[in-house]
Amino acid sequence: MKIKLLSIENIPYLDVNSKKINLSIASSIYEALEELRSLNTGLDVKFENYNQFAGLINEINKITQND
Repeated sequence: MKIKLLSIENIPYLDVNSKKINLSIASSIYEALEELRSLNTGLDVKFENYNQFAGLINEINKITQND
């Protein structure tokens, strides 16, 4: 499993196993959070800002790569 942030035409996206979620739309941010919470990493999954979210993605990748 690989989770990453990317930009397509200057729009931020979360890519979870090739499923791209647009992070410029509030309802899609909610969808992204639910997707990440479903991984049961034990982390506090929330979106405060893009820098915090990027750090969260790094932490989730560390945890999921060890499984």
